[in-house]
Amino acid sequence: MYLLLSGSFFILGLLFFLIYYSKKENSLKRELIQAQKDAKKVDELKNAFLSNISHEIRTPMNGILGFSEFLASPDVSDEDRTRYIEIIFENSNQLLNVVNEIVDIAKVQSGHSDIRMEAVNITELLSKIEKEYKVLAEEKNLKLMLFPSTVVKTVYADKQYLLKIFRKLMDNAIKFTHDGRIEIGYYKKADYIEFYVRDTGIGISKDLFSVIFENFRQVQESDIRQYGGLGLGLSITRAFVKSMGGKVWVESVEKEGSCFYFTLPYMDLNPASLISADVYSTSN
Repeated sequence: MYLLLSGSFFILGLLFFLIYYSKKENSLKRELIQAQKDAKKVDELKNAFLSNISHEIRTPMNGILGFSEFLASPDVSDEDRTRYIEIIFENSNQLLNVVNEIVDIAKVQSGHSDIRMEAVNITELLSKIEKEYKVLAEEKNLKLMLFPSTVVKTVYADKQYLLKIFRKLMDNAIKFTHDGRIEIGYYKKADYIEFYVRDTGIGISKDLFSVIFENFRQVQESDIRQYGGLGLGLSITRAFVKSMGGKVWVESVEKEGSCFYFTLPYMDLNPASLISADVYSTSN
């Protein structure tokens, strides 16, 4: 009887072990298959990025070299010379933007941060952004509107990071909006400040909401490939926002427009200058 029970327990234990091992093996196989899919996806994104970056670098370089040769011609009129110089300047800026994005993403991925937190006057910063993008907006017949908070005037942040965040969001808004308006604003909400850049552009599909902040994601999407860019702007934006203790997200409807939000923690550095008596009003 004892031997029978011992044998039964042994067989049951062996069965449980085989079942567990089988499930574990299947789980490992699934993980391996998923890892292979993820690796393939990363390779595809990197290949798309390398293909795109060659285009983004060669195009302005060809413009710079080509029109530089035209300038060397003794038969060039003053009017043409001025136009060629403007084209060279525009292509140089385009090339510089590509280099800056590569440098920014390299810093983000290496973990090297030169962040310097300080009190930043939001009104002055947004006025600077408005001046920078006013001409670009007017060239596309877009209305550029500012909606500053009446409560908070200063934020504790890295000024250069904050400028880059707004520039990247504004670049996208200008690029993907063909008519209508672009709005920039912010307000205090609970214990943080919420900023936003809203446009009436082409919008974003809901299935891309969770992935557009990944590296190189734009260059994978064929429907927006025509707009150029490296697909790094939003991933850099997310990294900059996170480094200052905030978060970023998007709300969008295809063919109607998008609104990119990001938050920074509110810090009452100087109650007299940063915030008014209506800070706890329910309007914000």
